[in-house]
Parts: sequence; structure tokens; C-alpha cells
Amino acid sequence: MLKRVEHGMTTSLVDDKTGRTVQLHLNRGLFGEVFRNFLYSPQAYSLVPHIVHDAARGDFTDFAPAALKYGRAVRTLDFGLLLSVSCGDDIARLDVDAARKAASGTLLGAYRIEQQVAACRIWPHGAADPARVKPLQSSIPTLMISGELDPVTPPKYANEVAKTLTHVTNVMVPKGSHAGDTGGCLEKIAAEAVVSGQVRKLDLSCVADIAGPKFALPKTSSPLP
Repeated sequence: MLKRVEHGMTTSLVDDKTGRTVQLHLNRGLFGEVFRNFLYSPQAYSLVPHIVHDAARGDFTDFAPAALKYGRAVRTLDFGLLLSVSCGDDIARLDVDAARKAASGTLLGAYRIEQQVAACRIWPHGAADPARVKPLQSSIPTLMISGELDPVTPPKYANEVAKTLTHVTNVMVPKGSHAGDTGGCLEKIAAEAVVSGQVRKLDLSCVADIAGPKFALPKTSSPLP
């Protein structure tokens, strides 16, 4: 699959907004970014196995619409705000060489690193307060929720933050990701925490009932060409 997009490729699809056939140009970095986006919710990552199966055989029928949708959605983000915060808080403290080395051979590669480092060279931004990277110590009732399979803010981050909080409940959604429908369970828990002002006696029983994703099957079982 990755070999097919290594040096860029073009695929066609019908744009569901206009009904017209359009050409979509994919490079290795964009492909990885879109694929990473698939992992943000169970509803999306349940499609990954069959998308990988078909893409490895040169069929990007299901990948292309998702890539187009991602490209449109990402343009609605406030990149100025993103860079103003991340350039000062994150990139300024990043060991770029170590990050490039760690990214070597991965799905994303160093694409995201190079994009943000380059942007921060020209985007005006301030310097982060060193105190902001120190562990937060607090006794304020705190509810933390993580998805077991979250690719961007995984449970290990919540576990690290919770170490210095003395009044905390740390909830992990089994098979959960960065977002996704939980049937109202997380909304119920959060509302109870706000109304009661405490997190120690919350009813978390519904978490165990959150259904995992049902993976879509490939459309074809033809061998690799």
C-alpha cells in the first residue's frame, strides 16, 4: 500500500458535493496524515482493514473520498492559533533530529515534523512559560477521560498527569479513540461530575457497555497484482 504512494499518485473520484469527477493527487505525507485521521474515531477506524486491503491492490475507491473530506475539513481549522500555541509550547522544545530518527520507517514518517518545523520558522510566536511544563499539582476534583486506542492523547498521558492530582477519577474507554459515539455514557458521567462537584462516587458502569467497532470487510479478496 505504501509503495503505491511513495512517489505520489493520482486517483479519480466523484465529488459528493458537486457530483463531478475530480482528480485527487496524493503524496506519501498526505496519505499518512489522512490515514492517521482514520484512527481518531471507532466509526472511522472500523473501515481501515478493508481500505488497506483494497489500497494494497491499487483500489483507492474508499480512501479517496475520505482524503478529500479530510482536506476540506482541515482547511476549516484556525492554523494561526494552532501555530501560535504549538510553535512556542511544542516545537521550541522538540529535539528535531531525535524526532526525525524516531519517525524513520513509521507510517507517517517525518512529514508532520518537517511541516510544523518549517511553519514555525516563519510564523510569529512567543516563548512558553517554563512553569507550564511542570507537573500540575491540584486537589480540585478532576475527571479525566481517555480512549484506549487514541493515537494522539493516549491513556498513558492521562495516567502521567493524574500522578500529581489528589482528587481525580481517570476513565478509560475500552477500544475508544480520540472521539466517537459512546451512546451518551460519557456525557452522563461528565454531567454528573459537574452537577455533584465531585468525581469519587461517579457511576461509571455504562463504560463497560460501550460497544467496540464492527470492522467492515474488504470488498474483494483478489490477490495482490
